[in-house]
Amino acid sequence: MKKPYNKILPMNKKRPLKSLTLEDLRAISTRAVAKTIEHAGGIQPTFLCYGRDRIVNLNAAQLPDAEVQDRFASTLRLICLAEDAFAAVLVLEYMGKPGLFHHHRHSSISGS
Repeated sequence: MKKPYNKILPMNKKRPLKSLTLEDLRAISTRAVAKTIEHAGGIQPTFLCYGRDRIVNLNAAQLPDAEVQDRFASTLRLICLAEDAFAAVLVLEYMGKPGLFHHHRHSSISGS
């Protein structure tokens, strides 16, 4: 697996980050995740912190156990504090058991 794709994106001086709409944040997040997929060949845990002056994009190659996951979450919280974040996005790939939600989805669609 390739190294994580981490990048700090500078603020656009013409348009402060806090003026971005939810649709703008979604579009930026989508592009950042697409770059991560292109770089890594799949979805890695991807974190985007929308701070006062910049966007921080942090990726983890893998989060194998609870201790590593806790350290990653703590790091994300610190980044949000340091950047005076007004928004944050965390993208994770969920690998559940096949058919885990199949019955629930089916019954909600059929109304039974």
